[in-house]
Order: sequence, then structure tokens, then C-alpha cells
Amino acid sequence: DRDELDRYRGLKLSIFDVKDGTSPKEKSTLAFGGNKTHSEVSYNHKAFFLNKEKSIIGIPLVNFTDYGKNREGTIYLAKYSEDRVMSKFGELKFDTGYYGYDNRIIYIKNNLYIVSNEGIFSYNIDSLESLGKIEY
Repeated sequence: DRDELDRYRGLKLSIFDVKDGTSPKEKSTLAFGGNKTHSEVSYNHKAFFLNKEKSIIGIPLVNFTDYGKNREGTIYLAKYSEDRVMSKFGELKFDTGYYGYDNRIIYIKNNLYIVSNEGIFSYNIDSLESLGKIEY
């Protein structure tokens, strides 16, 4: 979605039913972020997170404040059901530093890890409780 100055107003995540490849149907959608939100997922599929075991989708976001001088990192997490309907699962905030674009989400067993330019942040994958961080 764009505003009157042709700027994006947040991001949209959709799941499509593509049983009929000539006529895909949007099954579920979630909108998030604001007009100063950016995600590397827009142009790099490697930034997209999917955990099929837990049915979790993750999108790393950067929210710009102060006309781009400051950045706040957010991981937007959604769950999807067997019938592929999505619902918001949570948001994880973290420090991105000035060059905060290349954020990644990985998991090992029941832990989620956010790798950013400022450090590695760990969370329990079920409760999203913070487990600690390593800053560099």
C-alpha cells in the first residue's frame, strides 16, 4: 500500500492457494509496519524465515525514525494453521545499529536466534521469552 506521496505504508504478507496455477487466490493476509518500515525480504528471499515444524513465518523489519538517522529492528512473527490461515504470533525488538539491514532469523531446537550487525539475540521459540544476547 502507498500513501499520497507514493511511499510504502508498511508491508503485507499473503498466503495464496495456487492449486489452479492460472488463477491464484489469496487465502490469508497480514499487514504490519508503517510508512518508515523496510524489509530485506522485499528483494532477498534468504531473509524470509519459515519453520514448518512450528508453523512459524518470520520477517525481519527495520523501522526508520528521525528521517532515517535511527533504526529499530523488529522481527515480525506469524503462525499459520493447516488450512494456511495466518495470525500474528509476536514481535521481537532488537538493536540494529546504523547499517541494520542484513538481519537474519535462525533456529536450533527450541531457540530462535536473531543475527544483526549489533549482536546475536536468543529467544524461546514457543514463548518468545528472551534467553540472552551477545553484543559485538
